[in-house]
Amino acid sequence: MEHGFLSFSEILPLAETVRDKTASYLRQAIVALLEFTEDLKEFFQSPYDKPLGTTGYIRQFNGYLLSEHDDLAATDQKYPILNWKFQVKSFSISDDGKFNLSYEQEISPRVGEGVSLQASSIEIFGPEGIIVDPQPKREHIKPIVSKPTDKLEFKETIEFLESVKNAVTSYVPKGYCETNPTDTLVLLKFSRALGLFEGITLLLKNKISEEGMILARSLYIESLHLLELAASKDQKAAKLLGWENQSISTDRKLILEASNLGLEKNVRETLEMLENRREKLQRFARDIGIQRLGTFSSEKDASVRFRNLNSYWTYLLSHQMVYGTTGAHAYRVKKSDENTFLIHFHNDDPQIIGEIGGFSAESVLLSCNAARQIFGWKEMDNYNLFLQKAQALIAKNDDENATIN
Repeated sequence: MEHGFLSFSEILPLAETVRDKTASYLRQAIVALLEFTEDLKEFFQSPYDKPLGTTGYIRQFNGYLLSEHDDLAATDQKYPILNWKFQVKSFSISDDGKFNLSYEQEISPRVGEGVSLQASSIEIFGPEGIIVDPQPKREHIKPIVSKPTDKLEFKETIEFLESVKNAVTSYVPKGYCETNPTDTLVLLKFSRALGLFEGITLLLKNKISEEGMILARSLYIESLHLLELAASKDQKAAKLLGWENQSISTDRKLILEASNLGLEKNVRETLEMLENRREKLQRFARDIGIQRLGTFSSEKDASVRFRNLNSYWTYLLSHQMVYGTTGAHAYRVKKSDENTFLIHFHNDDPQIIGEIGGFSAESVLLSCNAARQIFGWKEMDNYNLFLQKAQALIAKNDDENATIN
């Protein structure tokens, strides 16, 4: 066989001239080593002495996408896709070695609005060459196009999320300030809420909806905590210090588990550091007159008080995205037709993006307003307008089926 530094286009025709002969020599050597009887040697002659490929038959559709714009792909796809249902009705080999093939097919290109497919030929590659259908029947081609309203709704939702992100970023005061330990914890939780929202916006902009929902769950919890702190300022320090105390206990369990697993041999210093943090926290609590550390309300109770049950249900739904139960698959499966489902990575379904976007925008806006009440900041520009639009996005999708059918 030809081997060297030539390009594949040059190697291929050279290899084709010696392929069968080389395979024949190899086969003869194997048969000789196996010491077959004469009748077996004769049995393994023609037609079995001709090498065949191992990949079977490969279908190739050739054609052109015709469009007056650059958006060739459907809104939920990165590239144009061709769904090709192909079924062989009959196949035979005639005495002179020719193939007789009849088949039925349905070709469904998934393309953008205003895009059409012009077919030129169908080729079937096999070990013995190429079978060409130069003129595919037009009735076989049934385009599946995206709705222009879907693309518009997706674009409007992303633009809204970007405007909220910019408004929130510009709203937060900049510079240095002196603060106490509890207010520092508030700022850390608020900063996390802003970061989560920015991550959600980035994910949804890139049509990564399930992962956006995972972050939206964490953002929802932070918004509940901040709303509860703003509503009970007299209990703010007790709740925050109780939350920090529980975090220390969680850290301690994590370190002990690392030790049990043999991942950390000397954990004494780390455990002592955690206990010093706890003692310092408890001392600070006593100094400011806190007799008992507090806790945050459950997500359900806080939702009833500060959000609503619809938001709480969406929060429960997000658990499926975190833990990967079957409900999470709804964001990855789309029905192409009655018998075909598409499994994909990206999803710009306007209902799903709208629900996650509105849910997240409401959470970050309420977080900003809670921080304003806690620190006495001025109200965000257009706050009520942003909040109304976020809630309108949620309400619009509450009555619609947001799963992928």
